[in-house]
Order: sequence, then C-alpha cells, then structure tokens
Amino acid sequence: MIRQLLRRDPEKIEALLDAFRWEEITSDTAAPGYHEKQLYASLLRQITRYERRRRNTRYLLYGAAAAAIIGVVFFTRLFTGSNPVRQPMQAQKEPQAAPPSQMRYYRNISPDVLPIKVTDGSEVRLYPGSEIRFPASFKGRNSRDFWLKGKAQFTVAKNKALPFNVYSKNLVTTALGTVFIVDELPGNTRTRIRLLEGKIKITGGEKTIEKPVHLELTPNREIEINPVSLQIVSESKDRQTDFDRGELFRDDGTTLTFKNMALEKVVQILENNYHLRLQVPADQLTNRFYSGTFKKSDRVYENMIREINYVHKINILISKQ
Repeated sequence: MIRQLLRRDPEKIEALLDAFRWEEITSDTAAPGYHEKQLYASLLRQITRYERRRRNTRYLLYGAAAAAIIGVVFFTRLFTGSNPVRQPMQAQKEPQAAPPSQMRYYRNISPDVLPIKVTDGSEVRLYPGSEIRFPASFKGRNSRDFWLKGKAQFTVAKNKALPFNVYSKNLVTTALGTVFIVDELPGNTRTRIRLLEGKIKITGGEKTIEKPVHLELTPNREIEINPVSLQIVSESKDRQTDFDRGELFRDDGTTLTFKNMALEKVVQILENNYHLRLQVPADQLTNRFYSGTFKKSDRVYENMIREINYVHKINILISKQ
C-alpha cells in the first residue's frame, strides 16, 4: 500500500520525510522505530494535513486574485467608465439646455397642465398623463416636429419657413401661426383635434396607405378621426352668435347625422370616408347647408348625394370611387 502511494505521488512523501529518514528506509523494511501499519497511518495523516494546507493556500490565492480583479474593474469604471443610462425624465419643468441633436422628452404625471416653452418661441400645454418629445433645437431642420401621446395644446410661433407638425397616432397636424389642441382619446380609437385660431392641415401619418386623409380645419371647429381607418367620426363648429346655427356631423357606427352642416364640409366628409372624388362647382356649395339622418351602409353616399342635389337644385357628380 505504501509503495503504491510512493509510486503515485513521490513528491508528497518527500515533503514529509527529510533526507536522513529516506536513507534509513529500504525497499524491504519500514522506517526505523515504526511498525509498517503505524507508518502507513502516520503517512496518511501527514498527507491529509498537507493536502488541506495546499487547498487552503489555493483558495487564498484565488480569493486574492478575485479581489485584485474587482479592484481593477472598480477603479477603471470610477475614472474612465461610461455614464449610467438615464431614465426618461418625468417632466415637471423645462430641462436644461441640450445639444441640438438631442431630443427633449416630457411626461406629465402631475394632476395639473404642464406649460412647456419651445426654443422657437412656441408654447405647449401638456395635459396630465400625456407625453411629448421634440428636438431641443430646430437649427438646420426643415420643419418643427413634435411627437405626442395624449393631449396637448399648441400655441405656434409664426415661421413660414418651418412648418409646425404634430404627430399623433397615424395623423399629422400641420400649422402655421396657430393655436390648436390634439387629444388622443383613451382606447386609441379616436383622435380629437380642435382649432382655436388660424388654420391647420390634417394628413395621414403613414405615407404608404392607399388613400390618405387630407383635411383642413378653420377656427372654432373640432374634428374626431379614427386613426386606424382614417374616417371622420365627428365634426362640429361652435356657435359664435345667437344667430349662428352651429354645425354638427356624427357617425355613431349605425347612423350618420348631419345638422346644419356646410355643404363643402359634407362633400369633404363623403370624399374622405368613402374614398370618393366628387365634382361640383364651388359656387354651388357656398352658403348652403344640409341636415339629414341616414342609416349607415357602404353606399349610403349615393342616397345622400341624390337628396342634396334635389333639395339644393345642384348637380354633384361622382367622378371616381
């Protein structure tokens, strides 16, 4: 047994016995003063202690190496490491100045409307629960672009060279020198746009759609659009005087209702919602209004145009479907 141990790991025995002891040991006898079994047991104890010391030493070396590596990494990151990733700012005030290429991001988590001043002189009033982002500077750009989720009111600084665009879900509202409100209503099934001053243009946000929406809005009008189908769901105009009849269109899903609606607006709604191109002289639409209720169907516009032609003695033609 001892011979096998010596042949397998002779260097371990060398660490346990000095040169004098080795000279006393022959191939046929045990070491002087030791019985063979006692010597074997003693050697096992010595080897066990020797292995334990080597293992503990190895663990200490590994621990020291790991500590050294951690220290190097720590001091490297401390002096040369990159900055931590910043989380989107929950905006309660205007952020500090940023490089021109950087976007400003606001999210209003307060119960109050958040006023935001833009570098071009425009102003944004961001409603609770809404988000907006836009470039910190418009220098070198062809337009002033804002991306909105939720509701905001925009007071636009006049700059004919830089159109002012607000991107909501699948819609773009473009304005020059205008005050208007864009509101993505809960559920993302309707977007409400209200014009207070000036003039705005509303188009589909996706350039690849087959028949994009293209509308213009005049002051004191409000329009709701389905951002998926791009159909007009409702449109109205406020009464400005006691003699003003006001205007209203509503599509409730089953019925189309028009009340004192200007004929040019009726034509615009039919063209947009049913992808039509209607031919009618402009003078036949001026100062003419229409009221009526129809059951909604794919070709309801045919009955409507027939009735409008009869009531107003005009001739609206469908030139393209």
